[in-house]
Amino acid sequence: MKSYICRCTVFCILASATPLMAQNAPPEPTEHHKILAREVGTWEGEMKMYTAGPDADPVKVPVVEKNVMMDTGLWLISEFEAGPFKGHGVFGYDPDQEKFVGSWVDNMSTSIGSMKGTHDSKTGETTYFSNAKDPTTGKMGRTKNVGKMLDDDTRSFVMYMQGADGKSWVKWMEISYKRKK
Repeated sequence: MKSYICRCTVFCILASATPLMAQNAPPEPTEHHKILAREVGTWEGEMKMYTAGPDADPVKVPVVEKNVMMDTGLWLISEFEAGPFKGHGVFGYDPDQEKFVGSWVDNMSTSIGSMKGTHDSKTGETTYFSNAKDPTTGKMGRTKNVGKMLDDDTRSFVMYMQGADGKSWVKWMEISYKRKK
């Protein structure tokens, strides 16, 4: 009985919202959203993690990332896998803030990551800043995440942790991607 009542309630809410939704069409994607759309597809690559310090050999792990745009073209949804590590991101552009925005969750963290960034059309880099837990210290810190499309089928991503001095950035991870055909 409860299931029937729940289904009826959901149906009534959707039926009453449909005329309102038809009047308020979603916004058109901007040039910023088209920058995100370039990342649609399945990407394979190698992640190098510098968790033992910048002078030590990095740990190398194969990665797969699958990206799709929501049907309105406003949000890029990312599914990432590197061995046992799995994560999901949602990325878009907020014209009110004039910033790229994103969120990230993964199976090795109990918090959601929130980020804001900009795109540099001269360098082709999109840079997001966020607060995240440093996996080597367990303490919260600031991250700088830099993504770049090198060509239509090649891209890179580099993550930096803010140094103890609060000014420098230490490379923590980098990924080289190729689009899977």
